[in-house]
Amino acid sequence: MKRLNALFVLDLVITALLASSAFFFFPEAKADGVVQALAIGFASSLTQLAAIAYFLSAVGSFKPKLKMAYVILAIGLFLFSFVQLVPSLTAFTDIVSRSVVVTDFFFIVPYACGSLLMYLGMRTFARLLDVRFFWNSIIYSTLFGLAVAAVVVLAPHPALPDLGLPFALVFGALAWSAAFSVVAFLVTLRIERVISPSYKSAMRWMVLAFAALAFSSFHEIIVKVYFLDSGYVATSLSVWPFLLVGVLMLRAGMGFKWANRQEINWPANASYVDVVVNAAGLVSKPEAVDITLDKVRAITAAHGSADADLSPQEKATLVDAYLTIEHYLTAEDPLHTFTQEGLRTRLPAQFVEALSKKG
Repeated sequence: MKRLNALFVLDLVITALLASSAFFFFPEAKADGVVQALAIGFASSLTQLAAIAYFLSAVGSFKPKLKMAYVILAIGLFLFSFVQLVPSLTAFTDIVSRSVVVTDFFFIVPYACGSLLMYLGMRTFARLLDVRFFWNSIIYSTLFGLAVAAVVVLAPHPALPDLGLPFALVFGALAWSAAFSVVAFLVTLRIERVISPSYKSAMRWMVLAFAALAFSSFHEIIVKVYFLDSGYVATSLSVWPFLLVGVLMLRAGMGFKWANRQEINWPANASYVDVVVNAAGLVSKPEAVDITLDKVRAITAAHGSADADLSPQEKATLVDAYLTIEHYLTAEDPLHTFTQEGLRTRLPAQFVEALSKKG
């Protein structure tokens, strides 16, 4: 974990250095007073693109359907990062500005589709874990997105110039994105509750990232509609939430890649109980082996976990428990691909011998 945190900090430092180039190589932006927006937009995009790289590099030993979930998520995040390369949302959500045509297809579609695809990626993830949830329904989620967009477009707002279709398209897309970000947050939160401990940390970062994504869209709507003339918007400081999204997505992507490298790290002189508990830690959905682990808990409650305290019958029970977990991992685990050989490579010698006696 320390190595992961150090790598995260290093990535942030590199991103900051690259983003700071906006202050030196774009004098026109400095003259126009948008250099802060350019730097933040560039940093947002860099962190999100780096997150995509981590997400995609983590799929190596995942099963095909989970790989598809990651690819959908990555495409959605790419579309969202593309928007920041404009260089920032400030440029095309500011209806007063005529320097950019706000109805441009290439601006509206990526933003509207990005959050939708990220939601679909997490929905696929949830369905693989058999997570049954109201917000897994595409129909209900779409209706929610349309309702939020309608509320934002039709709500009372200051007398901004050029209202009409441009306003509806831009802020409707922002509201749609916010709605699907909220739904993705809720689905991801539900996944975090049931997923294996080895993935919980990464999934918690995803929960935070989707919360930030929803906040960034609602924040953009509020400040650009109701506080357009404020210094907060004028100085481009209002785009900071998009950088927060990138940072959190980056940390989540790194967490998933790290979790994908998972191996059973046996403690010194690992006992039979250690073997079973560590193997169970690889199961994507822990509740699938709860009944098996109940037998282990009964043994540890009665005699502890040291091999010397266990009877031959209890050791046999633990070996059977391991075989049940091993079968689940190699044949039924919905997310990760395991092999019997890979699982047994680092098992303690005495446990391997006990397995061989089982045939």
